[in-house]
Amino acid sequence: MITKCRNLKTLKLYEGGNETIAMFPEMLSQLTTIVHSTDRKYSSGGGYDYGRFFQCTATQALETLVLDSLECHDDTFVPNRCFTSLKKLSISHSTVSVASLVAAFPLLENVTLEEVTCYAAFSGGWLSLQRLDIDVICLQKFAITSRVTHLVIMRSAVAEHSQGYKKTKPISQVIQNTQPVKLTLSATFSMREPDQYFWNKLLDSLSSVRTLELCFEAVLANNYRGMEHWMKFILPRLLEQSQVDTLEIKVETWARILEPSTPAINAPPHVDGNVFTGFRNYCHGLNEQLAMTIPLYRHTTLQWISVQVSEEVAGCVVPRRPTRPALCLTKCRGGYLDQ
Repeated sequence: MITKCRNLKTLKLYEGGNETIAMFPEMLSQLTTIVHSTDRKYSSGGGYDYGRFFQCTATQALETLVLDSLECHDDTFVPNRCFTSLKKLSISHSTVSVASLVAAFPLLENVTLEEVTCYAAFSGGWLSLQRLDIDVICLQKFAITSRVTHLVIMRSAVAEHSQGYKKTKPISQVIQNTQPVKLTLSATFSMREPDQYFWNKLLDSLSSVRTLELCFEAVLANNYRGMEHWMKFILPRLLEQSQVDTLEIKVETWARILEPSTPAINAPPHVDGNVFTGFRNYCHGLNEQLAMTIPLYRHTTLQWISVQVSEEVAGCVVPRRPTRPALCLTKCRGGYLDQ
């Protein structure tokens, strides 16, 4: 039995619930790493009570903790008891006050908050924080003001469904509050006016950022025009207005499997071979375009730029091809070197 092990340090449990949470008070080991993932479909009220989990001996020396479906109550954390050894915390699909997390885990260096909701708004943070991963749902309620080295702003399916990712102010505000040196941002290609406003506000908030990683995810294979528009109108303003010296652009394109009207028995799935042609043709000329564009901005601090475009097939039951960069180039003192 796991509970009888005395020297166990790392425990990862998946599809857990009340029974696995109840194991921890019975454990003889003091764990340093715990990953507890639940099947959220079976949790009553949307979350689990982790009160006994946080109050038992087995969790008092934790350094890394990954939890989901945490339903925080008044007695979840013992007042005036701090987990000072915990450095890395990931909470997802939960209802918990960030103020409670700051009080219980005061010395965190790495925090991930994904689809975490709370009725009480919060402003503050951790003085020791180095990296913060947060989605736009959390940004609506939690004004994290800790300075960080690396800020990651994630996409959220729930937020996108409600158009929450269009709310520019929380995104630009958290960048201004945390003053990251490195920013990783999940974004979308769009030529609509609200999205232009988004990029305007974002560029105004990048004063501290030196390394910028932009991830354009789930881009339809026939939507290369969106990337073309971004490169033509947004990139030049980024070069002109920011102090970024390292820029990484990752574009994940995708297409669906074509369903034949009369499928043959055991026929392998397939896609239209021309569906990625627009992106491929555009990327072939991107090297020359950037080589002409970047030197026009003599005061830009950019030293290195990488553009990677990958192709993905949704619904494919055969192994997909490894992701390959369509373009990766470097700028050094005004010259370009193909990678």
